[in-house]
Amino acid sequence: HAAYVDGGGVLWTWGRNYYGELGSGSQENSAVPLKIMEDVAAVSASDGVTAAVKRDGSLWVWGGGLEPRKLMDRAERCFACAGMLFARDLDGPIYYWNGLSDMLKVKRDASLPVSGLEIKEMSYAYSFCTQCLTEDGALYLLTWNWHQDPVEAVLTGPVRQDVASLCDSGFVTKSGELICWGWTGNEDDSVSTVKIAENVQCAENEFLYVTRDGRVHAESAISPVTLRTVSPVFRNLFLLWAAVKAVSLKARKKQAA
Repeated sequence: HAAYVDGGGVLWTWGRNYYGELGSGSQENSAVPLKIMEDVAAVSASDGVTAAVKRDGSLWVWGGGLEPRKLMDRAERCFACAGMLFARDLDGPIYYWNGLSDMLKVKRDASLPVSGLEIKEMSYAYSFCTQCLTEDGALYLLTWNWHQDPVEAVLTGPVRQDVASLCDSGFVTKSGELICWGWTGNEDDSVSTVKIAENVQCAENEFLYVTRDGRVHAESAISPVTLRTVSPVFRNLFLLWAAVKAVSLKARKKQAA
């Protein structure tokens, strides 16, 4: 599914709704954007979960069978990825919830070891690893040790200094390269990066991205396909996602200027 906050602070969602992730009060899919909430400052959607930060700093989450509920106050940003939810407090600390059952609880007591870093984005990198992008383009990796109680998170990096944005299992560099993480196949289970494409403006993952000339590239996870061979509903969702992403990026650049 997808989510977008327009210039007036209205949150719109569309796409698959198996777990109530659209926040519409039902589990019916929607090929058109649905108005969900007003006075929203930021939103993040992933894996059947949607999280939103309202202009008053309250953090809300829904999906996975959960009705919209407030998790905390004084939130500045939120990042949903791979079944986890992260929220940046106005004072800087980033708190996390692991899975839907954890989202039934209040704000976590322990924050992540990212003090001093201005985190811009967070997303899934690979198994047991979350990637963190700072405002100045530095990429860090947050590795999770779920065998510890409480869970231990170890920060390493920066592993790159030229990253413009993150996507699921990868990132886009400032020069326009789409790079994704992948297992090497070696006995030590090591991970390396693979360049997927060049001249990329933004990406959802290695299979769906927009190039700087405005073209949408979409592939099946099984074999490459063109937009003509996918169903009209999926094609329209791809194009709508690309258009929203492009407009959002232009708006950010205009505000920065």
